[in-house]
Amino acid sequence: MTPGADVVTAAYEEHHSALNLPFLSSALVAPLALETVFLVLAVVLSPLWVIAMVFLPFMMPFLMLTSLLYRNWPTGIRLDESGITFGAIRSRRAEAGKRHPTVNHQTRGIFRCPWMSVVTARVETDPAEIRRLKKSPDFYTLTNRWGPPRGMRYCSTGVLSSPFMRAALIIEIGSGTTYPPLRNAKFFNNFLRRGYFSRWLHPELSATWVVPTRRSAALAAALARWQATRTTA
Repeated sequence: MTPGADVVTAAYEEHHSALNLPFLSSALVAPLALETVFLVLAVVLSPLWVIAMVFLPFMMPFLMLTSLLYRNWPTGIRLDESGITFGAIRSRRAEAGKRHPTVNHQTRGIFRCPWMSVVTARVETDPAEIRRLKKSPDFYTLTNRWGPPRGMRYCSTGVLSSPFMRAALIIEIGSGTTYPPLRNAKFFNNFLRRGYFSRWLHPELSATWVVPTRRSAALAAALARWQATRTTA
């Protein structure tokens, strides 16, 4: 290692990388603001407004957003000499390594891609490409959807796209990666509409890993430094 290389190769960490301002505003700020309004109305106008306060968290839009916030909360990114790590990076390694989460909670596990296993890695910010990543069935994941659409049977392992994702780390992986052993998840349906009561969603390893980021410029700079270090090593 050359003098000063330790500065260049300092580890990059981003905690809660999926929780950008639009996501937090929709899932936390808006419900809390409405609860405050209902409380004021209950005090000023009628105690009956307390009923609205009680039932607001169970209204479908807020219930969905709260669930998605819980699913995305652990997501983080780390770059260091070992490679790229993402998922529950703030958890103790031994603890996170023992977890066998279901496909709808894969953010609670740890994904590791050594530098030698990185085919390509880039930070994507183009809105059209971000929309494609979130909507394409090739990148289907339950970190940005309430439940599986009709006919969907598999969830992409390693794809952690979030509902309000504006930038993402895109990694094309080779062999040598490690990821949590995900368990199937069971979802219940309206029998009259679907013709069946429940179905299982199974994990399927994606050749492209997707991780949301709030700091696209800083992450891109750190990624470039690490890639340059690996090239000159």
